Amino acid sequence: MNTEETFGNRIKRLREKMGINKAELSRLAGMTRTAMGQYEDRDTAAKCTIQHLRSIADALSVSMEYLVNGQERSATIDEAVLTRALGFVDQLLPTGTPERKAKLIKFVYGLEAQGVEPTLAIVRGFYQAL
Repeated sequence: MNTEETFGNRIKRLREKMGINKAELSRLAGMTRTAMGQYEDRDTAAKCTIQHLRSIADALSVSMEYLVNGQERSATIDEAVLTRALGFVDQLLPTGTPERKAKLIKFVYGLEAQGVEPTLAIVRGFYQAL
């Protein structure tokens, strides 16, 4: 991983590796070319919506985590972080399908593991996008 690589540079590098232009990536991700161009110009994913982040990651065949920070999560599970994620999801979603709960737990765990506070707004946005 290049530690100097920004969010936008990572999108551009992955897009070019696929041999496609911004217009084609925009079509694959289901967004406008203007929006894609703005994402390629950004240093971070801070203002990227969860829906756009997921769409770009899917179009580039990478995880959202890799797209955001250039790293894949390690396979080691931090039990304390997992416990906090489970508690957060249980408060937000006391009932629901196991599949949706699992996706939400994975998302919250990823935020927690990166030291990002999972706010209700962020988690609701992700859940609604499921």
